[in-house]
Amino acid sequence: MASRLTILGLDVDCSSKLVDVKKQTRNKLSTLTRNSTLRHFFSAFGVFSFINRALHSPFALHYTALTIVCKVFSLFVQQSLNLDEKLSATNLSQHDLDAVNEALVLTSKLPPARATSRVAVSGELPVIFTDASLAGGAALLAGESGLEVVSWAWSQSAQCCSINMKELLAISAGIDFFQKQAVIIATDSQVAFATLRKGWSQAKHLNDVIKEILQRRAELWLTWIPSGKNFADLPSRFPLRMTLQDSDVKDIVLDHEAKVEKLWHGGKWTC
Repeated sequence: MASRLTILGLDVDCSSKLVDVKKQTRNKLSTLTRNSTLRHFFSAFGVFSFINRALHSPFALHYTALTIVCKVFSLFVQQSLNLDEKLSATNLSQHDLDAVNEALVLTSKLPPARATSRVAVSGELPVIFTDASLAGGAALLAGESGLEVVSWAWSQSAQCCSINMKELLAISAGIDFFQKQAVIIATDSQVAFATLRKGWSQAKHLNDVIKEILQRRAELWLTWIPSGKNFADLPSRFPLRMTLQDSDVKDIVLDHEAKVEKLWHGGKWTC
């Protein structure tokens, strides 16, 4: 079996499970000047969009640049400009041009992202629901052997952490506590879900915890759930530890429409 594949302009490393954009595609994100044509401008942002989507980078990071692109496009339509007109015809300021170029440079340097697969939830795998609040964190295991909840108040050092860090710490603690070889992690944190999917975060202080989670020797699957369906929500607000009976498990299940994505399985991971 080939160790590398190229498909739809992406390079896939089958051994490391990483997806990257071809080098010649990245090279299309060259710096723009006021003498660049509108054709070059729009083409660059087509590549910008492709790379950010392919590598799971949130567009919100480039909100300013995207606003400027919309403004230029609006002028292009309103003034019936030709694609071969120069950017200077739109009266784009140097400040705006610098913001656009910064977004293009950041995108050109995005690291490879994790390859994920999407499958229907398997009823055979146990599910660990995790959540974090200002008071504490909690993890709830629902499986064939019953249901168990573990929750804790944050230590003095963890109290200072952001809620996103606490959500990741709750996931890490749940994996450590229940020690399952294969498990579905259910979180209501969109940040935790997104950063674990791609394997890194723009908020660099989160990367150590992300790396720690992804280096586990367990087979991890991940799903996002609404807060109202997260059974770890209440115990995270009122830290406790208890084990319930099998009969209490019947309502602790993932929604039948939930989708899970497979995360890293063993090996080293570098954020």
